[in-house]
Amino acid sequence: MLLTLFKNIDVIIEMNFFHPFSFVFILLFSSLLWAQETVRMSCVTNPPTTSYQIIEGQEHYHLTIYHHNGVGYLPLHSGVITPNDLPLLEKRGQILKKMGPQNRIPFLKSDCKNQNGYWRCQKKGETQLNDLTVSNIYFSMASKHVTYDESYSWQTIETHLFLQVGKENLIMNYPFNREDCQIQVSKISHEKEFSK
Repeated sequence: MLLTLFKNIDVIIEMNFFHPFSFVFILLFSSLLWAQETVRMSCVTNPPTTSYQIIEGQEHYHLTIYHHNGVGYLPLHSGVITPNDLPLLEKRGQILKKMGPQNRIPFLKSDCKNQNGYWRCQKKGETQLNDLTVSNIYFSMASKHVTYDESYSWQTIETHLFLQVGKENLIMNYPFNREDCQIQVSKISHEKEFSK
């Protein structure tokens, strides 16, 4: 019976990765904002567990990441996990816990792009994220659409944070329901191409 059910399910997954600039307005995190700064993108789980937000300053876009329940609940992996993966995940978790529950990562405006509200930013050089020293940071967003038998579908907004820590390349992926993200599309003129 279960096998028959899966044979009847047609899963169509469409992944779109984006770059150039957007605007998003939400009141969450208002206590984190300084004067003359505007929220451009905000994804907050419901109930709050992990939140991502891009705030515009004068020269930078600031990516704010907040783990509402502490570093013991930060996202380590998205996808299939096998028993052999557990030691690697434990090691990754011990490293990422050094980031602390909240980070504010500045990206030069010229090092960020977005298209239709989906951001891509990079930061080269050493950055201190609380107790974690990172040499390179790359942030991107993607839209994922899933359809079952053309009768039911949903969209998620996936965030990808890549951190180079010494010789380790760490990735924090987090899927948000589309309704948990506030995105407004707008065009910004200071874009430039940068290496992927």
